[in-house]
Amino acid sequence: MEPICIDVKGHNNSRFLVLACYRSPRKYEPTDIFQSIYSAAESLFNIKNERLIIGDLNFNMYVNGNTEADFQLTEFCDRFVV
Repeated sequence: MEPICIDVKGHNNSRFLVLACYRSPRKYEPTDIFQSIYSAAESLFNIKNERLIIGDLNFNMYVNGNTEADFQLTEFCDRFVV
C-alpha cells in the first residue's frame, strides 16, 4: 500500500494536506499498512497541522474484534485524528 499526499490550496491562500490511503484486501494484511500510514501522517504533521486523512483500509474493526489491526488503527486515530 502506498498512501497519496495532496497539497490543496484555496482561493484565499488557505491550505491543507490530504492523505488518501487504500489497502487491497487481496494483497495486504491489515497490519502490513500501518507503518506506511504512520510515516505519511508524520510527514504531513511536520509540514502543516491542517490535514485530512481519508481512505479505505478494507477491514471492519467493529466486526473483527480485538485484533492487532484494531489496536493499531485505534492508536493511529488517537494520535492523528482530532
